[in-house]
Amino acid sequence: MNQVAWALVVCTVLSLALTPAVRAFCLRVGIVDRPGPRSMHTAPIATLGGLGMLAAFAFGIWHFAAPSLDGDAAGLIAGAVATLAVGALDDLAKAGLLRLGRLGDAEGRGLRPLAKVIGQLAAASLAVALGVQIDFIHNPLATSAANSYIYLHAWAVPATIAWIFCVSTIINLIDGLDGLAAGVVAIVAATLLITSLEMGLPLTAALLSVIVLGSAIGFLPWNWAPARIIMGDSGALFLGYALATVSVEGALKSPAALALAVPVVALGLPVFDAAFAIFRRWRRRGPIGVGDRDHLHHRLLALGLSTRDTVLMIYIVTGWLGIGAIALGRLGWLPGALLIAFVVSSLLYLGRRAGVLSHTTAAMEGTASSRAFAGSIEVAATKSGDGRKR
Repeated sequence: MNQVAWALVVCTVLSLALTPAVRAFCLRVGIVDRPGPRSMHTAPIATLGGLGMLAAFAFGIWHFAAPSLDGDAAGLIAGAVATLAVGALDDLAKAGLLRLGRLGDAEGRGLRPLAKVIGQLAAASLAVALGVQIDFIHNPLATSAANSYIYLHAWAVPATIAWIFCVSTIINLIDGLDGLAAGVVAIVAATLLITSLEMGLPLTAALLSVIVLGSAIGFLPWNWAPARIIMGDSGALFLGYALATVSVEGALKSPAALALAVPVVALGLPVFDAAFAIFRRWRRRGPIGVGDRDHLHHRLLALGLSTRDTVLMIYIVTGWLGIGAIALGRLGWLPGALLIAFVVSSLLYLGRRAGVLSHTTAAMEGTASSRAFAGSIEVAATKSGDGRKR
């Protein structure tokens, strides 16, 4: 426990201390995110805030967790650097400091969605090639110890790459307000930490969770509304990657029966938001990879909540899901399935109340309702000075 506490303190302090240095560097060389069609802020703001979190994460992995990772530490760090680099290309292009040519999107404000997907998959593949891999999952229908596990064999590599890609994309999609993504990741990491301690998992699982927790909460004071620096796509993709890979190396490599369900349930709100973003765009017959302003946080702003109230509400829901995930570790499969059903029903109700399930939204131009919705968000953004990628 002393080692876990020290890892939390060191990673938090490193992230907290390095972030203002990153901000000063970005302002000096002009690495700023300027307002655009989908931006929530009205003035340029320093980006690449993920660099400080990456440094804290890499130091924590190498210093605290490497001895018990059986050589996988290099894969964790290399994949993190590659993932952040993919997002950094996007951020630098948006800042006007990099021309992407055919790799750039139609607006000239970053990578094309397909290019970003390929980059994320390549970064995830690098981590997997260096040892980060889901080898097995627990068999919930096992009748004896002999068939307690389902070994993935040839499916281990694609399953791990898909997991890393999906989680990093989900965190990137939810990142839209000051403090939102970093706070959600911190809550999920705390859930993984508590679960690993309660389940009696190896110390490595707790250390990895606390390293992500410290890296995220150290960034939050600089990113809280009104933010002095935002993480950009680079930071959001990195945080998602970090959360995905530490769950692979920690909870998902444990023999606990419900280890797989814990990170999935804890990530319920971002998963819900991402799933219905895809659903909305499909119903509109628009490109799946093109962003809109119809995410849950946009809808809550349109209902009249302030930026901070919106973020705090999402924190509360994520924390509630985290408590449910922790409780799941104490339950059998039938009570666990009922709990998950209740959680999903609650999220569907929340989404319907907030209007996030509607496909007739602000992204459909030309209607009075869409203009009113966009206007309400602009008012909220003007009051809070939000950035787009927090």
